[in-house]
Amino acid sequence: MKIEETCEFINYLETENQSCLKGFFKTIYNLPLTGNVSCYGDYPFVDKDLKNREKAYKDGEKCFMGYIQNNCNNTTLQYFNSENYKKFIRSASSDPSEFDCEDPVHGVEMIRCSTASAELDRFKTMSDDIENRLNRTFVTTILRTCRDVVSCGTNRCLFYKSDCERIELSKKCDMIEKEYL
Repeated sequence: MKIEETCEFINYLETENQSCLKGFFKTIYNLPLTGNVSCYGDYPFVDKDLKNREKAYKDGEKCFMGYIQNNCNNTTLQYFNSENYKKFIRSASSDPSEFDCEDPVHGVEMIRCSTASAELDRFKTMSDDIENRLNRTFVTTILRTCRDVVSCGTNRCLFYKSDCERIELSKKCDMIEKEYL
């Protein structure tokens, strides 16, 4: 692995950058629930189809950078407001299974997956409210997030969920789909 890639991996995990990316992903996962009309809904930044995701980051650069500018510190803005954004697109839209665990792809994936998992936990507590269970937008959002967390569990580098936990969560996703959609 090149030193440049190692530095890129570390830069994603740097406290301010990581916090900023978590906030961005949280915004994306919560977007359907907020009713907020913004550019975030125009680009599938967390799409399962990696080509769609890559296109989202390329076409939605102004949208992404707008989030960074409005919600993150200057260090993070300077980091992404350079050639590093192109590297980020590669890291955010590549198949992690094709790269060593030290590759920056896994740094971005770890941030996205940990955010998805935290949001899923939060959505679970919100699902105690019967109105939320009957709200199609809420159910669709929780199901999409659930499926994302299951797919995160297949990443051999994240040690995120055991196979048993992933299978159990997948069954819960299926149950949500059958019962509420």
